[in-house]
Amino acid sequence: GWLLLKGEIRSLAWGPLVGLLYAPVDLIVGNSPNWFMIETWVGRFLLFGFLWLSLVYLAFQLRQFAPPLISVGLLFVSIPLFPILENQSDAIFVSLSVLGLANLVAFSRELRLRGVLYASVCIGLGVLARVETVVLILTVAVIAFLAGRKQFPPQRIFAASILPASGILAVFLFFSLITLGDLNLGISSKSYDSFE
Repeated sequence: GWLLLKGEIRSLAWGPLVGLLYAPVDLIVGNSPNWFMIETWVGRFLLFGFLWLSLVYLAFQLRQFAPPLISVGLLFVSIPLFPILENQSDAIFVSLSVLGLANLVAFSRELRLRGVLYASVCIGLGVLARVETVVLILTVAVIAFLAGRKQFPPQRIFAASILPASGILAVFLFFSLITLGDLNLGISSKSYDSFE
């Protein structure tokens, strides 16, 4: 967040979306002598809240399979969520992926294309947290096609599922090219090890 406020955009390889979470926190506590500790502490609460709220939203989308309040109660005391917070980009990636899945579930139930559009936007933003998320763009397109093939023509489904995510990625790459001078897609041994 501090680097973002100084005008430095992180490359796609390093999850630039994390800076957007921490920049407002840095604006508030950046002059404190303990700014780093305070930002880390506040960031953990924000990340856990985002992770928890995205899972609650998914629980309500899956209400036909399990009572949402029971799922919410189990999530509230769930300890396995904590290791995800060790890497901020992982927490944002998981939260956005869960929101994408929840919107696909909503699409399969309601058959409104806005569910696919929202899922694609979530996945597009997820790519800005973890570059490996790019593989989910095709996954969203296939799931949306299977869920809505009887209601919508394939070109509408594929456009709704691919264009928003690809557009977000293209805009980021354009600004990255202008500001950094290269794309640095993050497709390297670091990305492969992270994806594994």
